Amino acid sequence: MDAQVERRNFGSGMSLSKIDTACATLEFIMRQRKAKADEISRKQEMSERDKIFVGQEYEWMRAATQLIDASKKNVGEMLGKLPPQAVDLEEAVLGAITLELSVLGKVDGFLTV
Repeated sequence: MDAQVERRNFGSGMSLSKIDTACATLEFIMRQRKAKADEISRKQEMSERDKIFVGQEYEWMRAATQLIDASKKNVGEMLGKLPPQAVDLEEAVLGAITLELSVLGKVDGFLTV
């Protein structure tokens, strides 16, 4: 990553890489919590406690998604569009997709324009 971009701080002193890491961590935790909430919500008979838990989880996920989206938007507005940071890795991913189109569905959520 460009050293000038890396040194640039946002708001509370967080660098771009720290913001990206925080967003990725939140997204990972959200996927785990969503799977658990979905599993509980599929039960035939949900207890009142389960209903409250699932509702709270979905509300947490909604709020976390809004936070992640706002953070990414703010970073994008501050920096504009960045050129590829790891060209060799991007070439490898695109090459793999062209060789095996079925992997596109697996990596689609990780690719951004």
